[in-house]
Amino acid sequence: MEDPRKGLRPGGCAQGGLKDSSSTDVVVHAGTILSTFYQCGEGYRLDPYTLETRGCATWVPIDGISAHCKVDESTGELLFFNYSKHPPYMHFGVVDRADRLVHFIPVPLPGPRLPHDMAFTTNYAILNDFPLFWDTELLQKGSMWSASIPTCRAVLRSCRGGGRPRTSAGSRRRPRSCCTG
Repeated sequence: MEDPRKGLRPGGCAQGGLKDSSSTDVVVHAGTILSTFYQCGEGYRLDPYTLETRGCATWVPIDGISAHCKVDESTGELLFFNYSKHPPYMHFGVVDRADRLVHFIPVPLPGPRLPHDMAFTTNYAILNDFPLFWDTELLQKGSMWSASIPTCRAVLRSCRGGGRPRTSAGSRRRPRSCCTG
């Protein structure tokens, strides 16, 4: 593993101590490739024909962006989320077809989580709150690692998901629980 201090983002991604390898997901948006890392890092731009790097996307917030951004082919918008170990623990954002950040809002959660993906409809972004949490005892000690594996715990409870308006901070849907069956 590369030295985490080589990471460009303060805090070293959502876990801290991991170098942003930007090797998890690739989408095409605004005429370039956007490569992202699962632990919320930079969004790296590449030329879609030559794969030459074009630097980091300038709109990426301080806590980075998670992999699994979504591109709405009908509007050209890029929808993304990020997460961290500090309140509000998650954010949601929209980047327009011209590569400008046009919407960025907090998504308050009860505590730090390890979300994986998102979905969207014409009007809403669907974000999840799965029962996979950072180990709070280790977080309080300033550590997240156990035997080189990020330490988290699964909690027996229902998954929750909620819809957020894609472009206005107005009315919010309350999270809904669903059976984990």
